[in-house]
Amino acid sequence: MMTPETTEAVAATLLDLETTEPQFRLARMKAIALEEGGIWAVPDAGTAPQPVLYEVSLFGIAASALDPHDLPRNWSRVALALATAEGEAA
Repeated sequence: MMTPETTEAVAATLLDLETTEPQFRLARMKAIALEEGGIWAVPDAGTAPQPVLYEVSLFGIAASALDPHDLPRNWSRVALALATAEGEAA
């Protein structure tokens, strides 16, 4: 179960990503991960052998993608699914 503080942080992050222009969402997600102590396992472009599985974890919610630009959408889907499941369980 997420704490109320975590639930609030997840909701704020979902809103933040939703209201950020699509071309800036990856950079915004990186900033949030670094600010909030998340895990940002995304190498700089061209520095990693291919294929690469990119990963992010924020507030204990993890997501991955083969294309780094899919990370914000994938993380948002997982976070929303978890928040919905927690709301139904309450």
